[in-house]
Amino acid sequence: MKNITLLGIDPGYDRLGWCVLHISGQKNQIIASGCIETNKSDTIFARYLAIDTELSTMIKTYHPTECGIETLFFTKNAKTVMKVSEVRGVVISCLLRRGIEVFDYTPMQIKSAITGNGRAGKPEVEQMITLLTRCEKLPKLDDEVDAIATALCHGVSRAVRVRTRSL
Repeated sequence: MKNITLLGIDPGYDRLGWCVLHISGQKNQIIASGCIETNKSDTIFARYLAIDTELSTMIKTYHPTECGIETLFFTKNAKTVMKVSEVRGVVISCLLRRGIEVFDYTPMQIKSAITGNGRAGKPEVEQMITLLTRCEKLPKLDDEVDAIATALCHGVSRAVRVRTRSL
């Protein structure tokens, strides 16, 4: 498998987790990760613009060619679901305008790809991220950790697609 740089996104409007992952053969290296945090006193539209602007800068800096993004799971708060859905639209549009292929993954798919168990808890996911990336200390924010897991999930899924195409 050729070397590839990809992006993992955990969407949110307060905090959007992101991870740039470089894959070289069996080696997964986190190039950078973090959270885009928006100002709670701004309008929701200003927050969407801030996310688009920061994501655009990140794309120019790291040049990913593909992105895995976590799909939404339903919560009791419809307002939150709508805003996060809109953030996903902003993110997907930003990626597609720059020619980056986008892949959706459910939380269960991400956990399954990382741990082998779609119902794994956070400790199991974090342990596998540490093993897969040789990262000594994981970030404190869950959004960033979730973005790393999403990037790794996409890397695993991509490897399976590449291998099955060659059969």
